[in-house]
Amino acid sequence: MEYLFKSILCLLVLLLFHRLVLQQEVLHRFNRFFLLAAIIGSFLIPLVTIEMEREIAVQSITSAFYPAELISFESSIPNESAITPISKAESAPAMLTIPWSKLGWTIYLLGVAFFLIRFIRNISLIYDQIRKNDRVMYRQEMLVLLPESVSPFSFLKYIFYSKSAFEKEGIPDAVFLHEQCHVREKHTLDIVLVELLLIIFWFHPGLYLARQAIRLNHEFIADDQVIKQFSFREYQTILLSVLSSQQGFALGSSFNFPLTKKRFEMMNKSSKPGIKFLKLASLVVFLGVVVAIFADKVAVNAVAQETEVTDKVQSTTSNSDLVKTYSQLYGKFQLKAFANRQFSIPPDQEIEALRVESNALDQLYTQMSPEEREKVKRVSFPYAKLEVAGKVTYKRFEDLTQKERESLGC
Repeated sequence: MEYLFKSILCLLVLLLFHRLVLQQEVLHRFNRFFLLAAIIGSFLIPLVTIEMEREIAVQSITSAFYPAELISFESSIPNESAITPISKAESAPAMLTIPWSKLGWTIYLLGVAFFLIRFIRNISLIYDQIRKNDRVMYRQEMLVLLPESVSPFSFLKYIFYSKSAFEKEGIPDAVFLHEQCHVREKHTLDIVLVELLLIIFWFHPGLYLARQAIRLNHEFIADDQVIKQFSFREYQTILLSVLSSQQGFALGSSFNFPLTKKRFEMMNKSSKPGIKFLKLASLVVFLGVVVAIFADKVAVNAVAQETEVTDKVQSTTSNSDLVKTYSQLYGKFQLKAFANRQFSIPPDQEIEALRVESNALDQLYTQMSPEEREKVKRVSFPYAKLEVAGKVTYKRFEDLTQKERESLGC
């Protein structure tokens, strides 16, 4: 869930930068690839791992964290004796519980099914038009002539146009150049990519905004191609003449989508090279900030980087060094366990390493004589955990009676 939230927010931030900075300049082809990269990058950036160094100040390892059991893995499991049983008379009445997890998955799968059916239907409608209607090769492009009056649009290698209008006066050069640009630059693939993502991530608001931005940018690219050969006024008149036509199909690149003041402003706009350079330079800085914000952070110093305990256990040959080695390694083990709790290190990165060190310490402990074990307990475990009459108490090791020591296996 955290990953999805980061991904959604990341894409929204990238689209905001595009809207406020990049879309204002004549960078249409660059913007096309930026928008596609923003969609893909929003799913990848939260997976990037950045290692963060943190210093942990600890004055004393043995006395500061007593009792020792409180920082062991066992302390995360509640003690049954500390839990007060609740009688049936005191227990709360049974309440109807809503299976939120199942309900959520049901809603999600219904959404996936709806968008999948919608996508298949839109594709089927277009291919039905291709299969049922006349197709002609016109100036190296494939025209599909439709019986009804629709706004010209394109899909993959096909340009769709009204049959009656084509038979009367052909297709205007400006309209043909516009749709030919969509076909040759394969704009349909961009739209299909977003539609496929929407089947899985239909709840993703950024994808809807990205789809709109991509389609509008396609129109900017096609308009820019046309006004290189036609005057702005002449092309504007042609756009207005097709405004009354019906809209094309959902997945097509339509000639009059969307006919807004923004398109007219962009056709008549020019950008200064210096401004373009500054905005592209700011993009580099902005992307660095986005990665730093949305990437996953890991505290390097809190993660076990070496199998120090295991190596030292294997290299320890003299029993006279066992007590000293064990005390030093146990202190470091306590410190890592404390760091793990303080900084919420992910289990797959820290707990397994601590478990390996714990096993190595147990192996070292079995090599000691009874006298050495008692000395280790005095140094490493200043307090012992006892259960007396169902109550948990802690007692200094040196104050334990012989019977208490035996009960603890000392």
